[in-house]
Amino acid sequence: MPRPTSVTITAPDGRSATAPDEQWERVVTGALGDIVASDEVRAVAERLIADHLRWSFLRSRPIAYLVDRRKDAAEPKPGAHAFGDVRLVPALWRGLAGVEAALIVKQVAWDSLTDRQREALVHHLLMHLDVNQKGALVLAGHDLEEFGATVREYGQWMPDVEHFAEQLGMFEASAA
Repeated sequence: MPRPTSVTITAPDGRSATAPDEQWERVVTGALGDIVASDEVRAVAERLIADHLRWSFLRSRPIAYLVDRRKDAAEPKPGAHAFGDVRLVPALWRGLAGVEAALIVKQVAWDSLTDRQREALVHHLLMHLDVNQKGALVLAGHDLEEFGATVREYGQWMPDVEHFAEQLGMFEASAA
């Protein structure tokens, strides 16, 4: 779907803004207050998308790269899930916003990470984006949802745990 030539967004308090196409992201994020566009997150994501064949389907899709600067976005707990989020834009709003998805990173987390950790976080968030058989953008779950204590107690008790262990083995072999 092509982007509109201009975008008007109305915030919950009734304020609205209109801007030409090239400023669409600032209008969309301006309506969100302290959730704003991030050139840093965009640069990391666009480099990863360009460098990885797995994300070739994202190369032509408009995505918003945002940081959440809200003060109530408390100090994140360890784990990528607490450092950021990926949202699909509902079909109703895609035409207005000109984007299909948004990667949202907590600013407090971003500021605490090294460049390599930032790249890993964006990689993690991009991994949540996939396409279905019809070519529609969908959210993908994690490869493994398990507790470390269960794996320690029972080992590779399910196929997904076994597959994950194989992946870790490949990582350990390359680190040696």
